Amino acid sequence: MFMKKEYIKLALSFQVSQDASDKAIFISKKFGSKYKSKFILDGKNFYPHITIYPADYPAKNLQYILDGIENVSTRFKPVKMIFSKIEYHGGYIMVYFEQTPEIQELHKRIVETLDGFRDNYINDKYSDLEYLDVKGFNNLEKENIKKYGYPYVMDCYYHPHLSLIKLEDVEDVKTIIDSIDWDIESFDINKLVLHKIAENGAAVEIIKKFNLDKHGPIKF
Repeated sequence: MFMKKEYIKLALSFQVSQDASDKAIFISKKFGSKYKSKFILDGKNFYPHITIYPADYPAKNLQYILDGIENVSTRFKPVKMIFSKIEYHGGYIMVYFEQTPEIQELHKRIVETLDGFRDNYINDKYSDLEYLDVKGFNNLEKENIKKYGYPYVMDCYYHPHLSLIKLEDVEDVKTIIDSIDWDIESFDINKLVLHKIAENGAAVEIIKKFNLDKHGPIKF
């Protein structure tokens, strides 16, 4: 599938329910038709998803990654996503969900399992110290980059969210943010999804889905 010397940008995510997916696509297309955007969710080219852990890996490690995810997924029960708030960061408009103990524990296990398959590789942008300073990463976020290849992982730095759209103009975001109606209070997550991601974080190609075992969790 990949040349051995290539690096691949992957993310493991929670697969959102059909009603949440439909709602996210509806909102994304609604505002994407009115404002210039970087991506619009459509369920075909750009998938609604809630990222657990994104990272760059040597392509030769793909099978290890798949096996690692399978091992973790069979040890956890399905989890519930509970709506928290809608916020924006730059041009991104995001639906945030509560960081429950079950979600945090699953996130932690995934990061601990998959981190070793990066072979300590860090994406070029995170290797640029000037970039890190310009973007305002704090010392703990920089430490996460060194340890896990990504700043927003573990403890208080992981916040489950679904990105609805990324608009080119932040002023457009400020105009519409209060008019977004997300009326799905909660939904169950029964599957994890491994997919390729674009540089802007959009999910662009599904590689494999994994069931969360209904008899988990068990001791590691």
